[in-house]
Amino acid sequence: MRLKLPERKPGYRERVHAQTFQWARGFPYHNRIDDECCPDFSCCIPEMFEKDEGKRWEIYRKEQGSRQ
Repeated sequence: MRLKLPERKPGYRERVHAQTFQWARGFPYHNRIDDECCPDFSCCIPEMFEKDEGKRWEIYRKEQGSRQ
């Protein structure tokens, strides 16, 4: 049996892309519309921010590839 995923508000994919892109650039923020954290949760726990820019961009590319 598969779990039913919650319905997403219109524009969800665009919001996730924008949030992940800004996080990769070094500007993490919490997606308040969908109540979702950025990949490393640093929007809510700043100490967890991934300081390695190359790693952030690698995660960004991976996240965007899995959404296509």
